[in-house]
Amino acid sequence: MVLLVLSGCDILFFRNDPVIARVRWRRLHISEVNRVLGESFSSQSRDQFVEQWVNQQLWDIEAKKHVRLNPELRAMVDQYQSSLLIRQFQENHILNKIMIHESDVLEYYNEHRDEFTTHKPTAFVEIYTTPSLDAANDVFNSLKKTARPTIPAQLKLVQKDDCVDPVDKAIFSNNKRTVVGPIAYFNQYFIVSIIEYYPENSLLRVEHVRDDIIQKLQIIARSNTLLQKQKELKDNINVKIFKTSDR
Repeated sequence: MVLLVLSGCDILFFRNDPVIARVRWRRLHISEVNRVLGESFSSQSRDQFVEQWVNQQLWDIEAKKHVRLNPELRAMVDQYQSSLLIRQFQENHILNKIMIHESDVLEYYNEHRDEFTTHKPTAFVEIYTTPSLDAANDVFNSLKKTARPTIPAQLKLVQKDDCVDPVDKAIFSNNKRTVVGPIAYFNQYFIVSIIEYYPENSLLRVEHVRDDIIQKLQIIARSNTLLQKQKELKDNINVKIFKTSDR
């Protein structure tokens, strides 16, 4: 028997953590949905997650009737469990302690200026996306009045030819503007606030490449930190590699 509950008024309540779906006696609580999807999610995302969970339980119940863990499968389970433990340990006790300071960003920027010199026209922009023309016009009018729109924007550094054609042409037209749009494209409307234009062979401002620099520094730091920790483990734990003759 499968009991699948989706509507809010039909949810089975267990104190403060309601059950949103049940397959036999296996229950999916709303806390698990929140943990995976976050606190704010659409009803469509929730329904898809619940459907996937139900299908997983159905297949698991049926598979356990016919399949038992043999040594090969147990080895795979053990390997997967080991990988999960290692990843959790690395994140909690090593990688989460890595800090990138503003001085690190500035140092990298000053030492790698060639990386931040434009090879084609570039712009640092805020991109707003709306599903309707009325909402797009509201955003456009707010920006023209230098007021902040109520919907969020995506901050982005874009080069010529990065965006879809109508957006790209609007940003990099000969008529330079601070706000362009609304631009219709595939049932959506785009409004772009141009914060700064960069002609070809311009040095990008550090604040416009800061996130990219932090990401690069984090990748470098994570790799170096893990290699250093691995070396410490080899030095502190008895390791012996036995060489065998080739057959």
